[in-house]
Amino acid sequence: MELASGLSGFLSIGLPAVMLFFVGLAIGRALGSHAQGTTLARLQAEMRSHDVEFMQLRRTAEKLRAEKQTFNSFLVHMSEFAREINTELDRKKLAQLVLRIVDKMFQARQILIFYMSEDGTQLRLEESKGLPDNHSRQLTVRNGEGRVGWVAEHQVTMDRDDFSNQSRIGEAVFDSDPVGVRLDLLAPMVHRQRTDGVICIGGAELQLAEQQKKMLKMAADFGSAALHNAQQFKEIESSANHDGLTKLFNKRYFMERFGGMIYRAEQNRLPLSVFLFDIDHFKTYNDCNGHLAGDEVLRTTGKILRDFNNAHKSFVVARYGGEEFVIAMPDTDRAQARSAAEAVRLAIQEHRFPNEANQPEGDLTISGGIGVFPAEGRNMTELLTHADQALYRAKAKGRNRVEAFEPSSFLGVEQEEVLSENS
Repeated sequence: MELASGLSGFLSIGLPAVMLFFVGLAIGRALGSHAQGTTLARLQAEMRSHDVEFMQLRRTAEKLRAEKQTFNSFLVHMSEFAREINTELDRKKLAQLVLRIVDKMFQARQILIFYMSEDGTQLRLEESKGLPDNHSRQLTVRNGEGRVGWVAEHQVTMDRDDFSNQSRIGEAVFDSDPVGVRLDLLAPMVHRQRTDGVICIGGAELQLAEQQKKMLKMAADFGSAALHNAQQFKEIESSANHDGLTKLFNKRYFMERFGGMIYRAEQNRLPLSVFLFDIDHFKTYNDCNGHLAGDEVLRTTGKILRDFNNAHKSFVVARYGGEEFVIAMPDTDRAQARSAAEAVRLAIQEHRFPNEANQPEGDLTISGGIGVFPAEGRNMTELLTHADQALYRAKAKGRNRVEAFEPSSFLGVEQEEVLSENS
């Protein structure tokens, strides 16, 4: 009875408390689970954010690594370029060197090296890589036309995206680009405000466009400076090898070339002729008209001989000294040499020189002699001596004529007589 009463009392007082305890425990668990879920979601969001940042850092690191590799490669190639380009003075070989270095730097499928013409009106393809087989190797582009001409005219390095930017190209329309040529990156070769050429590359990976534009422009600048150096060397060399008045080769250079011609003629058993001549009564012309007029005669004679040389590219024409000139004729026998010498004689006779009517023969003329290898000599001294003897034989026979060397007909006394008559 007491037990039942006690149990009844416990149930009436403790049961609500127990129920409250379990309800509180359930609520606590629920609240704890919610808090955990919130924390987990927050952590997951932060992890995703960190993943994004990590990927960005990774891409940045890869870009920096690529830039470093590109820059290191650029430095290596440019160092090599600088060494080689300062020793190369041939324009054709310079283009080949520029192409080789640019190919190492960009590994492009197409590379084109254009040179500007002397008058600045058009660009001519000098070297290339990857052009279609049916493409003309004599490709030319007018300055200002197409992308190549636009870059040459405006002297600006451009990539394909730049050409789509109206703010950069204005109203320019590029509908005259060479067919089959990819033009992804172009750089002008500029020296002292003059465009010397354009370098074009196509089919290269331009992941670092701005840096690669700068790299190509630097290569172009190196190339243009080398072209300028080559041109200066050519002018200095030309000045050293040419006579200033007549613009023909001088005697020193002629003797160098003539010696080489004799060697080749002997090695290959080929004929070689030399024609030595001077202007008849040149001292008389100078005395009557003055030395300035005499210089003009020499200058005009040089022009006539240069025109003759243009039709006989293998010949070497030079001013031998004073009013005396000489022509070396490789692969030319006696008959051919006489024919060529007569053409020179007639060209000078037919030209109207000022005051030539006052000359002793009423005309300004030349006399000359021919020596032939190996019959009349096997070295320079023998050939030139015998040609000189034939020249004086022509003088003795009345001037305005060409004679070939003939030992039996040479008269030593006649030389002195002719010399006393102002030649």
